[in-house]
Amino acid sequence: MKTIAAMSGLVRYGRNNLTYIEGLRSFYHLAILVSDVPCEDSPPCEPERLARCESCRACLAVCPTGAIGEDRSLLHAERCLSSWNEKPPDVPFPDWIEPQGHNAFVGCTVCQEVCPENRPFLTEIVEGPTFDEQTTRLLLAGTKKEDFPKEVQPILEEWWLTYLLDILPRNLGALVTKERNARAKGACTKPAE
Repeated sequence: MKTIAAMSGLVRYGRNNLTYIEGLRSFYHLAILVSDVPCEDSPPCEPERLARCESCRACLAVCPTGAIGEDRSLLHAERCLSSWNEKPPDVPFPDWIEPQGHNAFVGCTVCQEVCPENRPFLTEIVEGPTFDEQTTRLLLAGTKKEDFPKEVQPILEEWWLTYLLDILPRNLGALVTKERNARAKGACTKPAE
């Protein structure tokens, strides 16, 4: 979809291999509709890169897995945390993904958060739901939607989490481990009173 959007001139690529739409930046969801209605013949555009990316290295510097390289515009997908976060639950994270690199249930937004193109839009990000300890334990256990409390089920639906219930235990587990490690490290570095 990104390639079609880029060849139509709708989007431009960033160094991070995400695409950007004027006025929305990288915060959008592409959808393609297919039709048999004839359209005017027009040659496809050559995909373009954002001009700012030529001198900017912000996303490259913060990528937790080194997936964004200097050597090409394409992401090194085999190293992308988003790619690893979308693998089946029985696929373990490789050892080279540092525990502190985990930052989301699914995907990885680090490169989007530091991108100067996105800066004006970062205040418009909507906070998602928060869950109590019981619901978090159910998410970690891989519980099916129908086994969650009735009041939680609509929240799972509204935020599309029902489609992610199979991968959330692994990914949420990585976030919980990251938090525990940070707390343990903080406890070890506190000065004695």
